[in-house]
Amino acid sequence: MDGVWLSLALLASMAVAPLTQGLQLAIWCLVAVVSLAALGRWYLGTRGGTFVQSVVEGFRNWRAFVLSGAFLIAQGLAFWSVMRASHLRVGLVAAFVVMVVVRIGTLIPGAPANLGTHQYATVLGLSLYGVPRNEAVGF
Repeated sequence: MDGVWLSLALLASMAVAPLTQGLQLAIWCLVAVVSLAALGRWYLGTRGGTFVQSVVEGFRNWRAFVLSGAFLIAQGLAFWSVMRASHLRVGLVAAFVVMVVVRIGTLIPGAPANLGTHQYATVLGLSLYGVPRNEAVGF
């Protein structure tokens, strides 16, 4: 469910953000992986083992699906709130795009607690909106 919401958020980010070609390629790769996983789930359906059947049942729970999307929105609002508290002059849409870039940047865990990868992805996301590096690093 999180992968579906993140894929939708990424596609929306491509429509509203000045993303680099590398980020656009990463977005399309992730969307392709999620789409293949969804097609695999559909194809296996009831033929799969217990794990596949539990995944299928999970997708039928619309409340969990909505809650998963709400958590993504809450994370975007948290980024926006911290940006406002840090006196960064970026809007709500930019905060959501930066949050999505950070989510992509930390999909594959790095050092303990994503130390370094989280900061790099944050600086990268803020640089899309012209935030100077020193301010982005401080954020």
